Amino acid sequence: MKAADPALLYAGPSLWVAYRARRTDNDGAFAVVQFTGVEEHRVGPPSDERNAEHPLHGRGLEPLAFHVVLAGMTDPFDPRRWVVTFRAETLDVTAAFAQVVARGVEARSAWDALRAVVPDGI
Repeated sequence: MKAADPALLYAGPSLWVAYRARRTDNDGAFAVVQFTGVEEHRVGPPSDERNAEHPLHGRGLEPLAFHVVLAGMTDPFDPRRWVVTFRAETLDVTAAFAQVVARGVEARSAWDALRAVVPDGI
């Protein structure tokens, strides 16, 4: 795992994701997102360089970004799908809710950022 790769922690119905914040002057700044009510998640290809291979390419999927997939949603309380494109991989999550729980976390790695933010006992 490279230092810039995201760190993921799945704990019961929650998925915690720490990643290096792209729009910052501070290289050590990370953000942490918590997905709750997770039904499924997958991390893997394509990388940002092979983004054109993703089925949602051509429908607004861009590299190095968070996306909410709205196709087929009829009930606002249905689980939502997020597709997060990182440099080396893509994260696909179906969950009830997502929120940024921390920004500007000073850490040496994404794992250190998770340890600093996720409550003890998880």
